[in-house]
Amino acid sequence: MWAPFAGVSGSIDEDSDYAQIEVANWRPSPFRTGVDLFTGNPIGNIFNGLVVNCVVADSDAQLLRIGFNITLLGKIVFSEVLIT
Repeated sequence: MWAPFAGVSGSIDEDSDYAQIEVANWRPSPFRTGVDLFTGNPIGNIFNGLVVNCVVADSDAQLLRIGFNITLLGKIVFSEVLIT
């Protein structure tokens, strides 16, 4: 079970006029697979993060921060280290 969320947490608009600043959409990164280092059994559905697409529709507006929360319910397993 999981409950991810992402939203705009900080923005600034220099001219104080209307600026469209939003999270257009978000989705989980592709789930990974691996091998349990202790048992050698295959592991599926390894959560790998979120991909967040944002919109800033004003020439002087800035997106400063994206807030996120990820709640996962599962089990902890140890697999190979993937460095990207």
